Amino acid sequence: LTLEQKNEIEKNPMEERKEEKKMEERNIYASAEYRTAYFKKLMGRELNEEETRAMSTASAKGVPTSTADKIISAIREVSPVIEDINLYFGSGYLKVFVKGTHGSASEAEEGANLTPVDFTLTEVELTPKRITEFMRISGSLNDMSIDDFENKMIEDISGGLAKKIENKIFTVMNTVATAVEGEVTEANIFTLYGSLKSGYAKNAKFYMNRATKASVMAVSNKSKNDLYLNDRILGTPIEETDELANGVIIYGNAKFIVGELGKNITIENDRVLSNDG
Repeated sequence: LTLEQKNEIEKNPMEERKEEKKMEERNIYASAEYRTAYFKKLMGRELNEEETRAMSTASAKGVPTSTADKIISAIREVSPVIEDINLYFGSGYLKVFVKGTHGSASEAEEGANLTPVDFTLTEVELTPKRITEFMRISGSLNDMSIDDFENKMIEDISGGLAKKIENKIFTVMNTVATAVEGEVTEANIFTLYGSLKSGYAKNAKFYMNRATKASVMAVSNKSKNDLYLNDRILGTPIEETDELANGVIIYGNAKFIVGELGKNITIENDRVLSNDG
């Protein structure tokens, strides 16, 4: 037998069927019939025979492909901060390698043996977290067209998800001592500016809310310095965000943050929520 024939014999029929089923579901999620059936079910409407068949084929009941893509696009539009990080898209458990410490470059005579420089790479696995946003569906929404209902759902969901992701980004950035908190003064802004190493300062940004930016503008004295000029602090761009409190300024290069946004978005309409308060 040739290697190709041997490999063909050794294929596991169960594994082949699993792959076929995954492909079939991916195709279903991208179909117009599934999208219509999906939103009809969310809105409590009756499905026709073709739509029922489309829903029964997709065992996971995932969000239609086109809708998932629109949610992700909307999240990125709502929060420019998300665009600043090194963002991947996938299904979770992404592994990345982070460069560790290493010694200085070595020197040797021409033709002499070389001494390797210590160099380490640390493998980091990003563990998925489930981020949940709730949306109340009223009777008036159920009377909408499917397109209008989808647009309303995407608008409501993407805003909450974007804010939560943005908050997690700032939590990471704040752990590396690139933030100040409290009264905005020239002194603490200059200290913050000088605290970031040159390797990170290229393409870095100042992150703050609008009120804090107004405070920066107020302490900028053009007769002494150009602390604030053309929507920049010391030549560095400012990114406004409502996720930071008044007086909090974070300075850093978010491109050194790696994140993954899964496309396996799920939406449930049968979850009972209770409020005892």
